[in-house]
Amino acid sequence: MFQIGRKANIVREFNRYKLDIMGVSKVRWTGFVELKTTSGETILYSGAEEHHRGVGLILSRKSRQSLMEWNPVNDRFINARFFSRFTKLTLIQIYSPTNEADEGHVL
Repeated sequence: MFQIGRKANIVREFNRYKLDIMGVSKVRWTGFVELKTTSGETILYSGAEEHHRGVGLILSRKSRQSLMEWNPVNDRFINARFFSRFTKLTLIQIYSPTNEADEGHVL
């Protein structure tokens, strides 16, 4: 999502499929922040100090209202806790390298 226009494209697809929550990998943003889009969605992301890796969650307005807390563990792991109708729900988004990944980029 580090490329120009990528965020808008992903949010457009998120809305086209009428999703409430979507996990994304390879966000490639730095730091960890909760950010609102111009159309009202919320993006929670956890990235590295450099523009590599990173994970995130995109939330609709409705799911943002039920968000209790979120935890940006590191650039490969983020979790969020929600109130749901019958119970509390924890979602985890993880980015894991493939077997072909360079060993230096695994840790």
